[in-house]
Amino acid sequence: AADAGTTTRKMRTRGTGHVSSPQREVVESTVIPAPPEAVWDVIDDTSRYADWVTTVDEVTRHHGRATVGETYSERNTVLGPLKATSTWTVVQADAPRRRLDRGVGMPVVQDLESIFELDPVEGPGGAAHTEFRYIARYRMGLGPLGGLIDRIQALGMRKEFRASMARLAELVRHEATPPPSDGADTPEGPGAPTAAEVRRCGGRGWCPGPR
Repeated sequence: AADAGTTTRKMRTRGTGHVSSPQREVVESTVIPAPPEAVWDVIDDTSRYADWVTTVDEVTRHHGRATVGETYSERNTVLGPLKATSTWTVVQADAPRRRLDRGVGMPVVQDLESIFELDPVEGPGGAAHTEFRYIARYRMGLGPLGGLIDRIQALGMRKEFRASMARLAELVRHEATPPPSDGADTPEGPGAPTAAEVRRCGGRGWCPGPR
């Protein structure tokens, strides 16, 4: 049986009687206390994945707002010390509801897709919130050994998805908070991150979580 949160689909290779590696799907979801448009504004920017996706160390090439047919590249931490360089093509960008990108360059996996789905939901007091689903679809290489690796990989993937969504929620909240009227805690003022904080956040001027 597949791990909780993971599904598999067996596919036959066209023109043969052989069953190919099954398609696997990992799904995690959360509710973000912001409208879909605010969440989309962050996830639609291909330059910003290192700000919230925990497995992205650096975006090395991007094209700004996601455009169907365009690509962007990343340096990634895959599993433990294992690193990779990936390139992604935007396949679908239906603002503010669904993004689908296809990636190459990740070790072991094939036919990799990353999907973001956003649905409006009502929060306390009728506030506009977003149900955010983070989905990965892929096939494993290496035959039977790939299936064994995936048992470990899928657990780690779900953990990283949850951590990434927590970062995303914090980032959206941070950007939706208006600066103090006296300017006492704006990025240009005394509230700007220290050099140590910038280093801790991988060179970014702000990152989620306590300082």
